[in-house]
Amino acid sequence: MKPAVIAPLLLLFCAGQARPPVAAVSPTTEPKAGATKIDYYSMTPEQFFNRRETQDRYGKGSVNGALLEAAIFQQANIERSRHQLGTFQPSFALNLMARRHSEEMVKLHYFAHESPTPGKRTLVERLRNVGLANVAAAENIAVLPAREMGSGHFIVHYNPDGSESLTDAQTGKPILYDTYQELAESVLDEWMKSPEHRKNMLNKEYAYLGVGAARGIYGDNHQDSFFLTQNFSSAVVPAGEVKAQGELAGHGQANSSQPAVQRP
Repeated sequence: MKPAVIAPLLLLFCAGQARPPVAAVSPTTEPKAGATKIDYYSMTPEQFFNRRETQDRYGKGSVNGALLEAAIFQQANIERSRHQLGTFQPSFALNLMARRHSEEMVKLHYFAHESPTPGKRTLVERLRNVGLANVAAAENIAVLPAREMGSGHFIVHYNPDGSESLTDAQTGKPILYDTYQELAESVLDEWMKSPEHRKNMLNKEYAYLGVGAARGIYGDNHQDSFFLTQNFSSAVVPAGEVKAQGELAGHGQANSSQPAVQRP
């Protein structure tokens, strides 16, 4: 079978903010059965990215979504530190909220802050669904191809074992899947280039951050992509954190750890 040439989708990014009428924990990756849970959020970014698994390349049919979420969270704190700002604290509620939105965008085939689902349409509604009201909050979203973009055109090679491999149509170099760190760096780099996304990232009022990641098909060319969401807030509610922790435990990419300390 002859190789096929395809073009990737464009990177898409969108930012939004919410300020309800008035002004609220540390997730970890769920391991395989029998393994010890690792609290990626209690680590410094340096400690986290020194771990071997953050340098692994995810594959065509497999990705550790919770690890990717943690990588984006840690990379966000690298950006905060570069600008002499306090680092974000993790939040179960924001993690759950962000993951739900990413997963819904994949399932319902849309890319927007406004959901088509009643009760989830706006950022304010989604905040209330995880027990957050009367907080300053914001949201960044992005869609990124699951592979490097290269020159923009790929040659698909169909291998004898049934697998596929890609090379750049111009350079001939193999097109690889990213490592978890590389993907986190890519999306943060693009968000920081955008004034609205950068504003959310560097807003001193936002003390808490939750990240959601989901993988799905985007665009007319059915590009394998990641739908990524960042949710920021000025505060968290302890009861909401406990409830969200329980929901995350049964949500596939389960997270767990001790609640965050609410800032004064």
